[in-house]
Amino acid sequence: MNKETTIKAANGRSYSALTVFGHALRFFYEHALQELSDQSATTIVNDDIRWVITVPAIWKAPAKQFMRLAAYQVCCRIDYGCERIGRATTLPVGQIRD
Repeated sequence: MNKETTIKAANGRSYSALTVFGHALRFFYEHALQELSDQSATTIVNDDIRWVITVPAIWKAPAKQFMRLAAYQVCCRIDYGCERIGRATTLPVGQIRD
């Protein structure tokens, strides 16, 4: 999978996989914020959350880069701060990083 990959919809139209994944990530982002706000006594905003997207370790570098690009698209659209997206860091289970 790379940034030129296309996905064929049920109606027969082809779309950029990067755009489709970006829309899916944005949907999850918006849905999570809404659900968290609905479940709490206050409105949850983007700065209240540290967003993390994990990918399987067995994925090849191009697939990991693809997800990074999709996340980058979403962050730029929601003004989250695209500079926050970097290379993934693998931490041992139980280790917490601030």
